[in-house]
Amino acid sequence: ARDFLLCAGWCLPEDELDDALASVLSKSSLPADAHFSYDQLTAALRFLKKGKDNISVGALADAFLSVTPEEGFDMHRLREVVCAGKHPALSANELDEV
Repeated sequence: ARDFLLCAGWCLPEDELDDALASVLSKSSLPADAHFSYDQLTAALRFLKKGKDNISVGALADAFLSVTPEEGFDMHRLREVVCAGKHPALSANELDEV
């Protein structure tokens, strides 16, 4: 179900995705054995759209593209670009979640 939300464009930490999924089950937390119908998954999408700002997948992709091969690709550089660039896409904690 998390993968469905990610593929639908919601680039958020897992706990936020889990909250949206739990909400459609009327639960306070997501059960480990939860199963979802398509209608429930789309309800989770509506929940996210209504209550959350999506961390733009495009902004994340732009951050990845701004790291050149000459500079190397390490977590320190990724954190600089994604969390402290001109347009931060994620906080340091959110990047750790991703």
